[in-house]
Amino acid sequence: MRLAITSLLVLFLGVAQAASMAAPIKPAFKHVTLERFTSLVVEIPPDHGTRFIFPFVLDEKDEFVPFTMDNTNSAIFTSSRKEGRNSFVISVPAPSQGGSLPTYHGNLFITVAGYNLSVLLKTTNDLKKHFSDVVFELSEKEQQDTIARQIEREKQKLQSDYAAREAQFDQQVDSRMLANLGQLALNGSDDDNIKESRRIDIGADESVELYVDKALRYGSFTSIVFEIKNETVNTDLVIEDVRLFGIKDDTPDQVIASAIKMPPSVRAKSETRGVLTSAVDVLAFNRLKLVLLTDHGEFDIKW
Repeated sequence: MRLAITSLLVLFLGVAQAASMAAPIKPAFKHVTLERFTSLVVEIPPDHGTRFIFPFVLDEKDEFVPFTMDNTNSAIFTSSRKEGRNSFVISVPAPSQGGSLPTYHGNLFITVAGYNLSVLLKTTNDLKKHFSDVVFELSEKEQQDTIARQIEREKQKLQSDYAAREAQFDQQVDSRMLANLGQLALNGSDDDNIKESRRIDIGADESVELYVDKALRYGSFTSIVFEIKNETVNTDLVIEDVRLFGIKDDTPDQVIASAIKMPPSVRAKSETRGVLTSAVDVLAFNRLKLVLLTDHGEFDIKW
């Protein structure tokens, strides 16, 4: 009787083992939500591997998502990774003599995008404990924060690139401008003495006097030198803008694009000089008008 029971038990275990061995082994996925400090255990059978998948590309040179990985038992747990991918594979080779593999351990320390992962690697001969893929995911809040950090990073990079290009452009412009100034100095200037003045009363014994001294022509450029005399008692004359107009018969006055160089104000009982430069052919106009916009009003002079 006892022998019969033992025989039946052995037969049952054999059938169960055969059924287990016949059951198909399919890839299994383990989803893990990334936290700033994340730990997990991954068991890998011999001649198998586990792929670790991240929500961003793994790149040691990336300033925003820097990636490092340390494997404390690379003799048993081998790793493979291709550049530009968001994953890597940890695998365990089959025993050289065949049969089962003893239990080995190792630690996998990963740092990426501010997340610190500690993975305990274990060998196992039980395929049911094996996950073919470990998929790391971000929470909704972490996704939004990551996107916001990426946008800010790209914004700072664009601003830095723009500032560098602007500085380079300014340097090129300055170099060309200096070269042009040198050429203009070599060629000399054609001077036209204007000597036109106008006195405008603005109050009792107070006035503003405009004086256009001369025009200096350097090729296609014309510089007009002028003076402003502030004949007020104790009030500074604040210069808000200076404009040059071209005058032709039977046509409205035309604004001439120009650049102005002069102090921002003229102190009481004093005078200052300024120069207005334009690349427009001022000789094409019958007359010119200089308009001075100040905190005391608008003053002009024609010649």
